[in-house]
Amino acid sequence: MEEFDVAVVGAGVGGLVAALELSASHRVVLLERLPRPGGTAASFRRGGYSFPAGPLGFSFPRLVDSYFENRCLRRVRFHRKHYHLLAGDLDLVISRPLEVLARELARRYPEERLDRAVSELKLLIARARGVFATRSGLFSALERRRVDYSLEAYYRPAAEFFSDFLKDETLVNLFSSQGVKSSEQSAIASAYMWDILTETGIWYPEGGIDALLLSLYRRVRERVQVMLGTPVRRISLERGGYALEAGDRELSAGAVVINADYKKAFLELADESFAGGFAESVARRKESGSVFSLYLGVDLSRVDFSRMRAEHMLYYPALDEGAEHLTGNMFYGKEVEVALLPGGEGAAAPPGRGVVVVRSPMSYERCLFDTGEEYHAFKERAGDELLEIAEHLLPGVAGAVEVRDAATPLSYEVWGGRYRGSVAGWSWSDSIARSLVETPFENLLTAGIYSFSIPFLGGFASAMYSAQLAAQKLKHRH
Repeated sequence: MEEFDVAVVGAGVGGLVAALELSASHRVVLLERLPRPGGTAASFRRGGYSFPAGPLGFSFPRLVDSYFENRCLRRVRFHRKHYHLLAGDLDLVISRPLEVLARELARRYPEERLDRAVSELKLLIARARGVFATRSGLFSALERRRVDYSLEAYYRPAAEFFSDFLKDETLVNLFSSQGVKSSEQSAIASAYMWDILTETGIWYPEGGIDALLLSLYRRVRERVQVMLGTPVRRISLERGGYALEAGDRELSAGAVVINADYKKAFLELADESFAGGFAESVARRKESGSVFSLYLGVDLSRVDFSRMRAEHMLYYPALDEGAEHLTGNMFYGKEVEVALLPGGEGAAAPPGRGVVVVRSPMSYERCLFDTGEEYHAFKERAGDELLEIAEHLLPGVAGAVEVRDAATPLSYEVWGGRYRGSVAGWSWSDSIARSLVETPFENLLTAGIYSFSIPFLGGFASAMYSAQLAAQKLKHRH
């Protein structure tokens, strides 16, 4: 049996950072079931195009850049991304400063107390930015210190919080969820999202996320033993540490950092030695929903992008008076996100070409069929219907498609390793982001988007920070 100080399970962002942080003081093995690193942050290639399988951007770029610079990995340059909401009469770029958004909304809703709503929201953003709950109190990830004030007054639904200042249901929904549908988010969760969207911004790295992953992976590979294409089949508690069945090998480690979906890890990989109240609590915890994603490699010169006021559009077909012909479309009553990624901004494409990603919520159960033929037929039909909506928004896009692919919730489960295809970690219904890095088991920690009940720094930065936190805790214990 091969012995290590630490086994890191999963080579996503969290796993790569955890392995790198521990490499100087521990003998580390990094195990990844896929033949490539990066997890769901990686891209995939089709016919000369590179499509982002996971995030289309991330927040807190200075946090990411400073980490890469301090580890002598590479300097990162970022481009700001903006979001356009098109929902009936609402036609807004909602990622601009909150004061600008309030002024634009005030012209349509002159009786509403928008200035007060924005001032209270900005106050909450300032207090909640980078703050999460630990077992011993609140902690600031940005200032690296404990927080000496309470946020419990904001542990209530966002809709209730904004109803103190706003009367119109559409406005309450907009401020609660950054959309037009009702939300289960808490006021703090909403503040996290508005901070990410408007204050700190959503950004994309020059050269794409793959460039960051490759830089990180190269350094990790120099310092730790990496086993790609080696799925962990079982994790067992043993005296003084853990035993792992990985591929056809048996390993032992004094500590384990799991960079994987909590439910995958503790309901599918952990053996009966982990049974008990913790496994039951994990089973009860609600994960986020999933999406259907359509990836298009297009000739940009043949598409009319005039309705898009930003690189990303959030569109509601059912609220569009000109979209009655889409009534029978399976995505008609949902939010549809359209993102344009020109070549050179992380979505590799031939000259004059670009990538359009169109995605919309889809339940895991919708994709379950008795046969593969039925599944693939449904996947094709869903792609056709989402393309129909994209054509309504971007005339000419259907005829400009040169490469096409799609991902269902099952795709995210299989090649993303996400339980039931969840794409945004846990449900955002918790009152505040809580650290789930530590588990009840000694020297068993987690890293990645599921290591916080809400990804309060955005997906990439939250995964990176959770890995630093896990490594720090293991270093202090040893």
